[in-house]
Order: sequence, then C-alpha cells, then structure tokens
Amino acid sequence: MNAANAPVPPAAAPPRGPGAPTAAAERVAPVDLAWLRMDEPANLMQINGVLVLDQPVAVERIKAIIRRRLLPIPRFRQRVVTRQGGPPRWEEDPGFDIDRHVVAAALPEPGDDSVLASMVGELMSTPLPADRPLWEFRLLQPYRGGCALVARIHHAIGDGVALMLVLLSLTDLEPGGPATVRPRP
Repeated sequence: MNAANAPVPPAAAPPRGPGAPTAAAERVAPVDLAWLRMDEPANLMQINGVLVLDQPVAVERIKAIIRRRLLPIPRFRQRVVTRQGGPPRWEEDPGFDIDRHVVAAALPEPGDDSVLASMVGELMSTPLPADRPLWEFRLLQPYRGGCALVARIHHAIGDGVALMLVLLSLTDLEPGGPATVRPRP
C-alpha cells in the first residue's frame, strides 16, 4: 500500500440478507480450540503486527482493501459460537460490520516511535471482543509523515506464519499493482 492515492477496484461485499448463501457452521478444530482456551487477560492469544506506510491513507481505502482481499476468507467473517453445551463452532456473524473491525484513530503528539509503541502495547493488552470475528485493524495517523496500521488477529484464525502472509496480502508490489501475496480462502 505504498501509494495512498492509487485507485482501488470496487469491492464486492459478501452477500447478506434473506436467501444469501452463508458458510456452513464448522466445528472449531482442536488446535484452534486450544488457542481459545489458553486465552486469558495476562496472556492473550492474538498475533499483533504493525505495517508502517510512508504516506497517509484514508480508512475507507483500508476497508476497501480488506473487503476485497480478506473478507473472501470465511474466518474473517465468522465468530466462535457455543450453543447449549455443544462444541464451539465457527459461524457466519449475522451482524458483521467492517466498521467494528477497521478503526481510524489519531496518534497523539508527537506521533513518534515511543507514542506508537505505547499505543501498540495498549492494544496488545486488550482482548478482542468475543461476540464478533476475532480480528481488528487500527489505522494510526499521523506517523512519520505517513501512518501505521496495527493488526490484531486471534491465533485461532491461523498460525503466525499464515497471519503474516495475510498482512502481506494487504500490501501491493507497486502502486496500484498486484498484491504482494494472495491468501487462500
């Protein structure tokens, strides 16, 4: 995402509403269930990453990229649901709202490395809300003439290597060019 003003092709949002196809509920895999059970306030099981961008970027542009590149992956639209003592399942979040997952915030003055580190530390110690898909992107501006995009993704969605590829899928090889990597749904 080097070019803040490069055009973003229109994103097709996943279909919603009566009769729209939804991903079938899927039982949470044992390894992912382990990550969910290990999650506790002093040891959150979330992967955190920071992308530093050399230019300011509008939050709507970030949302458009996420709609196009991440939302086709079912896990980014699903939440963990447990019903009447049954096993936890990944289910489509009927109230999914990208505005609850991609948030813009002002980086307090002086907007330097120590301020960014403090905000990232605060975010890293805050649990992701359990009633929605377990991820968040926070766009912090201004930072070094550009911005910082903080990604918080629960380990149950994927391992660290897979999630780093997800983060790289948000970047372009060149302004307006193809994605650096393409995650598989």
